[in-house]
Amino acid sequence: TLRDGDEEMDTEERPEFENAMFINVSSKTKPQVVKREDGVLVKTDDPDEVYSGVYAIASINFYAYSTAGNKGVTAGLNNILTLCKGDFLGGRANAESDFGDLEWEDEEDDMFS
Repeated sequence: TLRDGDEEMDTEERPEFENAMFINVSSKTKPQVVKREDGVLVKTDDPDEVYSGVYAIASINFYAYSTAGNKGVTAGLNNILTLCKGDFLGGRANAESDFGDLEWEDEEDDMFS
């Protein structure tokens, strides 16, 4: 289903959805993820390459379904071409911002001994 970010999302909290339409896609199998290196497509399994906020092109297929009396059109995810890194869109902080300023008396000290 094509969804309206202005109607379905809190755009003050999630400004990336303002004036935007979006769809949710999924796949029962892992999509192939590629990136361009020197003009050549290269497969990548690096989890840092694909995350909520990365700029990418997705290959998506739309198909009809009829299950248990429900009919409609849904979308499936085929492949992903990553373009460049973007700001993480989730609510989770990174480990450096959580723990980077902690002061340790001795890094070798075992706090559980």
